Order: sequence, then C-alpha cells, then structure tokens
Amino acid sequence: MTLVISLIAGAVIGTLLGLLGGGGSILAVPVLVYVIQLDVTQAIPISLIVVAAASAVAAVPKLRAGHVQWRLAAIFVV
Repeated sequence: MTLVISLIAGAVIGTLLGLLGGGGSILAVPVLVYVIQLDVTQAIPISLIVVAAASAVAAVPKLRAGHVQWRLAAIFVV
C-alpha cells in the first residue's frame, strides 16, 4: 500500500512542479514526512538524491548540444 501511495504522491508532485516550474524539494520533503511517514533525517537526503538525479538527466541534452557555459558552471561548482 505504501508503494501505491508513494507512486501517486510522486506523480502528483511531478505534475505540479512540471506545470509550475518549482523545485522538487519544496513539496517532496513534506510529502515524504507527512504522507509516507518517513523521518526527516531520511526524507531530506532522499529528496536531494532525487533532485540531483533529475538535474543530471536534464543536463545531458544541454551538454550534448554545447549549451553549457563552463566558466559560469565552474563558479557555481565552487
């Protein structure tokens, strides 16, 4: 049952954030804590991993197209 609730919550959050352009953690952490009943110390790292993975996947087409400004990226990395 928890898996079904997790999938539904993830789909709703993904749809809302895709439409509104918000960051994933803004809704993911409260849902993980209050709906899925995870501890905050588990919810925050899980949310960060999901956001990092989604960002990496979204960056690949930009890298391949040559749209990355490497000097600016280096500033943000530091």
